Amino acid sequence: MSPEDLLSRAEAWRRADPDPATAAELAELIARRAEAELAERFGGRLEFGTAGLRGILGAGPNRMNRAVVRQTSAGLARYLLSQSPDVLRRGVVVARDARRLSRELAEDAAGVFASQGIPVHWFCDPVPTPLAAFAVLDRSAAAGVVVTASHNPPEYNGYKVYWGNGAQITTPHDAGIAAAIAGTGPASGIQVLDEATARGRGLWRDL
Repeated sequence: MSPEDLLSRAEAWRRADPDPATAAELAELIARRAEAELAERFGGRLEFGTAGLRGILGAGPNRMNRAVVRQTSAGLARYLLSQSPDVLRRGVVVARDARRLSRELAEDAAGVFASQGIPVHWFCDPVPTPLAAFAVLDRSAAAGVVVTASHNPPEYNGYKVYWGNGAQITTPHDAGIAAAIAGTGPASGIQVLDEATARGRGLWRDL
């Protein structure tokens, strides 16, 4: 990728970034033409697998941020609608830990699901990951999402996905979800329903 292509790609991501903090972070890198750092952030994308996503917080597709979580949630919603026809009744559990940005990332995920008519079973407070997995079974949800980086250092965050059986996703769901994520467009074009509207429609339900 040429330096100009790299800068162009970074600028396109910055314009579509829903988070003013990471948009400003990118603007600063672009302004000083920090090619090595931009190449690391835009030379790839966080890979979605059986453990979901995990990475350092920051701007760009190879970091954990609100844009990546919105795209991931949109892809997961699309996959669930294609594989679990009753997801509109069963819903999805959304939980988080107490790390930096965890609440914002969980709210983004919930807003994306609700925008597709998928009810969200919402943990109001940080909870241990096993409790979220149990809630998938307890509420007969189609899936669960936990925003957490587990044992990783504090600069990390992550996005774990559980299937309707309460276990982490396995083949072929991991590949199917990854393909659906790859088909999403820029984060600015992804629908996100705000919490108040979702609650008013019965799509945001506290656990």
